[in-house]
Amino acid sequence: MDRENGERISTPAFVTRTISIVVVVGAAIAVVLLPFWIALIHNPVTQVPISHASRANYILSPWLGLNYFVIPYGALIFALPFIVLRGSAVVRLRPLLLGFWVAFLVGIGGTTPVGHLLLGRAYEVLTMERFSYWATLLALPFVGLLATELVDRFRIRAVIGLTLAAAFTCGLGAAWIIYRPADADEFKVDSAAAWLGRDGHDKYRYVTLGFGDRISQLATLTNADSVDGLWNSGRTLPELTQHGGAALTMSKFFQKPGLDALRAMLYHADHYGLKWVLVKDPFYDPLLTFAGFRRVDTLENKTITIWSKEGAPPAVPMNTALIPPRWQGLMWGTLPFGSSLLALLVLFIPGEHLPRAAEEGTSNAVEDLEPGRLAL
Repeated sequence: MDRENGERISTPAFVTRTISIVVVVGAAIAVVLLPFWIALIHNPVTQVPISHASRANYILSPWLGLNYFVIPYGALIFALPFIVLRGSAVVRLRPLLLGFWVAFLVGIGGTTPVGHLLLGRAYEVLTMERFSYWATLLALPFVGLLATELVDRFRIRAVIGLTLAAAFTCGLGAAWIIYRPADADEFKVDSAAAWLGRDGHDKYRYVTLGFGDRISQLATLTNADSVDGLWNSGRTLPELTQHGGAALTMSKFFQKPGLDALRAMLYHADHYGLKWVLVKDPFYDPLLTFAGFRRVDTLENKTITIWSKEGAPPAVPMNTALIPPRWQGLMWGTLPFGSSLLALLVLFIPGEHLPRAAEEGTSNAVEDLEPGRLAL
């Protein structure tokens, strides 16, 4: 087995150490994520599947493949053969390769059936770009290994090439955001937040239409509550879970399922104290008129209109099982950040044996090297 301080480790000791580390780390992760598991068990996701472009077949939809595969990976695509070959050849890298490969296959959505087979029903609720992000993180050790070997062999030429590849990857991502922004129409929500905060308007709930991702910014600027949100699985109102539409503010992009969810919410506006609808897209005006809302004000040079439902009662707290008890709130507020801080502090724990062990390990590794092979 591997050497430690110049001595060979026995197989039973290695297995015992590995199992102990797995148990300790697994227990720590389980404690940190305990509120999540409790919430998932007592309140399982009931959201009707929502279509998302990240689940498409990137071969049949090259434009989506460019957005969800080429842009996130960049020059890392050229390192994929090295990752597979070196990860499969070196025994100690195989677990890392397995994790990367699973995240990689799930991250390419409907291009392969792997995501659907592994995730089951959750595949229809989750978006796949998060797995691509994890795959790129898992690939970084391989990239570092490749960079080391290239620099050792080609020196300055490798440094220049790697620098250009990194710059190309970063520049490609930055340029893509400008070329294909998440919100094509630039506008401010400060005036909308100010309007909701005056004259008692925040006693009622609101919803936005045509605001895109800026509903999150608006939510941070006002005390008024909204019945909408960008976290699909976290929205548990039946009007939202029974239809395959995502955020109400983007209802028209989900066609009939999205518009059905919006109609249901407007129909039950009185039940939720929903009095205000802030509209950036006139597409929704006829639907609001038929739902009993009327226009009462305009903002931002009449580019934002505010609609009101007469007779809507003030909003009252919702009695939902999703409200966590105090101890879970304390855990969410301390353990994730605390565990990250603890991991950083471990790096600064002094150890006199480390230099000597590293030196001996390097010496032993060099002795065991085959020509042209890098010890890990």
